[in-house]
Amino acid sequence: MSDHDFDFEPQPGLPAPLPAGEDLLWQGSPDPATLAREAFKANWVLGYLLVIAVWRASAAFPDGGFGRSVAVFLPYLALALAGYGLVRLLARASARAAIYTITSQRVILRIGAALQVTWTVPFTKIANASLATRPMTGTGTIALDLVDGQHISYLALWPHLRPGF
Repeated sequence: MSDHDFDFEPQPGLPAPLPAGEDLLWQGSPDPATLAREAFKANWVLGYLLVIAVWRASAAFPDGGFGRSVAVFLPYLALALAGYGLVRLLARASARAAIYTITSQRVILRIGAALQVTWTVPFTKIANASLATRPMTGTGTIALDLVDGQHISYLALWPHLRPGF
């Protein structure tokens, strides 16, 4: 069996061929490191777990000195790094499974690492679109505001959305 035996998309990111008159303008996927940092808050998770490790080590210092502190700190450090690695792995899986497509008529989001879902948002349902670029990292964020009365569930889109903007 080849890889194409299980490929149900005529083109990656598109659930069906584009209709006549609709053109593909842009296609892309999230950067795994940026998704981990911004949506999964990987740096905050690591910082929190390291604070716990230092706190536990400092609490052990009066009972056994520096040696006891290090002995308590190392397992917590290992758990902190494992937690950080797990968050990065989840972000990588989410990023690899996602394809964002902009056509001349609509925006198509194919997302989901475990269960793939395709969201199609016609331009008539989009009130505003904005782009925030980060020149230092070469990444950016496209934010879509839907017209009044239109919404997509936060849980259905996470981590591919920015809540509150």
